[in-house]
Amino acid sequence: MFKLNHTMPRTEEYMSVLKELLGDRIGEGSYVAAPVSGVAIDKLVIGKMFL
Repeated sequence: MFKLNHTMPRTEEYMSVLKELLGDRIGEGSYVAAPVSGVAIDKLVIGKMFL
């Protein structure tokens, strides 16, 4: 999460870090804005087109 929160939003690097953090638990076209914090990120699932 630290890396995500310190990466320029809406860039390929940002989306890559977000995908690394959430894996296949983030739907196509979804976006999460920093700052991000959480305890059970491994349990988080985000559907398609979530902004």
